[in-house]
Amino acid sequence: MKKLIYSIITIMLLSLSGFAQNQPVKEFHIIYADWDGWGRTSRDCKGFGLCKFTSCTFCCTEGDVIVSCNDNQKVPNSGVIKIDEKTNQGFLTIRLDISIKEQNDAVKNKETLYLDEDLISENIILYKGEYNFDPSLGNDGGYIVRASLK
Repeated sequence: MKKLIYSIITIMLLSLSGFAQNQPVKEFHIIYADWDGWGRTSRDCKGFGLCKFTSCTFCCTEGDVIVSCNDNQKVPNSGVIKIDEKTNQGFLTIRLDISIKEQNDAVKNKETLYLDEDLISENIILYKGEYNFDPSLGNDGGYIVRASLK
């Protein structure tokens, strides 16, 4: 009986390892982004867009949320950029939080997020465009913004 159980376990492990070898492995760069406020650059940081965007690879984080290195509080205007290592293309994911007034207004009104021009940090480009509100992101909805490594 033990021999039968060991045989079954061995077959299962070999099957799983063969399955894993046939699956493509995707490698991603994870980069964090923050911005000073919600606003369109073409309107002197008024309207609904990203104002004064920066990116950082070595931010203080808790899970996939940027926190202040001083007091561990969540940075309210932030998101995660995931870049495919092979194509250098990816997306900034912004998950809104309805406890923050501007973000609550965006959720209630299903605001379009405007990037009037490409936003460039030291290593990331966020692409110009109009980005529709996506209610499926996080608990409150958010945005997916096209990005790439510079």
